[in-house]
Amino acid sequence: NATRMSSLKVEKAKELLKQVCTNEDIYEAFLIDKEGNIFIDSNEESEQITLKDQEMYENVLKGETVFSDILFSNTESGKVINITVPVKNEYDEVIGAVCQVIFNNWFSDFSKNIKIEQTGYAYILDEKLNFIAHPDIIKEGEALVSDGMRQMIKEAYDKEENHGAGVYTYKGQEKYGSSYIVGDIDWIISVVQNVKEIEKQAVIEFLLIIMSIIVLVIIVSIASMQISKKITRPIDQLTTIISHASDGDFG
Repeated sequence: NATRMSSLKVEKAKELLKQVCTNEDIYEAFLIDKEGNIFIDSNEESEQITLKDQEMYENVLKGETVFSDILFSNTESGKVINITVPVKNEYDEVIGAVCQVIFNNWFSDFSKNIKIEQTGYAYILDEKLNFIAHPDIIKEGEALVSDGMRQMIKEAYDKEENHGAGVYTYKGQEKYGSSYIVGDIDWIISVVQNVKEIEKQAVIEFLLIIMSIIVLVIIVSIASMQISKKITRPIDQLTTIISHASDGDFG
């Protein structure tokens, strides 16, 4: 009877995960126990691994939602990001986690669609200053190499501010850069444009550039909240399942 109940719970969890993955932006979802072991996966063909030795999972156990670096997979897009959300019991104790693997295409398309005159563009960085999204998709996953932008972002972090801006030189050209730090996920939205092009524009056009940066931050903030909601929606039901797993009910 216990085996039968366990089987029903496993099937229910798989069903919930498959419902989560009906969203076209999501490739895979899985449940992780407190020890860092993946015990239920929406993709039954995936290799089952343990996350217990990864620094990322240590942060999850502290109650943090964690966004991974860009990962390369065997999906058609080739690039995905893991978002892992802790699951807590009624005593506010972390008993496991839900992880969703989302395609990076959404962020890439977002960056491609932001163009300012001839030389202006936008990109998204993670907290390690690696590109999450860039108009040149080849750069995604690589580190930001501009010393000027790196210094600008570092100064914003040091001052505990969410914004940094200034002029710097990159490959012999003066550029104006502006970066905003999205606090909830520590991603950075940056917009850059050649100084010469900005100087040719009227004041009103320059103000429109600043407005476009603000809109960027709002869009990314909304997007991050939407992603979070997609992950957390099934958590109430999954908490019970993970709780039983932590008690050995899946044995």
